[in-house]
Amino acid sequence: MPTDPSERRLEPLWSELRLRPQRDLGGGHQSRVVLATGPDGPVVVKLDPEERVDTAFRSRIELSRRAAALDDAVTGPIEMPAGWVTTAAGFAAVCYPYVEGTSPDTSHRADVERMGTTLASLHRTLASIELPALPPTTALAGAGPPGDHDQPLHGDFGAPNLLTTTDGLRIIDFGDAGTGSIAFELGNSLYLDLFDSWVAGDPERHGRFRTWFLDAYAERAGRGIDTDLVNEATRIRMETLRRWLDQPDQAPPGIRGATPAWHGRLRSFLSDAPAMIDP
Repeated sequence: MPTDPSERRLEPLWSELRLRPQRDLGGGHQSRVVLATGPDGPVVVKLDPEERVDTAFRSRIELSRRAAALDDAVTGPIEMPAGWVTTAAGFAAVCYPYVEGTSPDTSHRADVERMGTTLASLHRTLASIELPALPPTTALAGAGPPGDHDQPLHGDFGAPNLLTTTDGLRIIDFGDAGTGSIAFELGNSLYLDLFDSWVAGDPERHGRFRTWFLDAYAERAGRGIDTDLVNEATRIRMETLRRWLDQPDQAPPGIRGATPAWHGRLRSFLSDAPAMIDP
């Protein structure tokens, strides 16, 4: 993916979008995120290789668009002159409004509880949206979801895809969205914090996160949580990572393209993490 948003090969794309690139905001192995300006102000542009645009890709964009119309916490796409997805120069671009904010602090109780209540509200919103072409969420590919309640999920609900703003928590990036069980989404969110806590060498931090997050979710949802199913979901998520490491040709680009040293670190995490699942 390009790292310089002003490079010449992207000029046809910026011309099509009628935007001026300003700076690269980063991104992952699969995409880049660029801050650009247009007639109405700053715009965030997510760039992917054009070959990634398929039915599932467009369904995820449509899911975030519909969710944003129903839930103020969701940052949905902006329709551009060419539509919701603009393709040019070998790239696909989806534009979003620029949101000023910072990632929530997962060691801070108020931030974690806000994450739990926001996810409960999001699940209520997503349950009302039907998209037949939406596939299983990325991390569930090849695995059976725990529980029997399948619905659209964000698929990657963790601190990097959330922004704390003056108007509350905002949700971004539905790039891993898909169908699955609520238990899986909760387990996946715990998995994401589990990894961060492992990297920090602080398993007790994850125990606090787990309690604050699940209690806040349950209170907003108005129902109890089957923690056995959530624990199973977290283990399924770890087994998905193990499968990707064993079969990198089936893994996302971020795993497939990682260094052997990073693969070794991920395997160390898989060895240590089970003891941290339900402290």
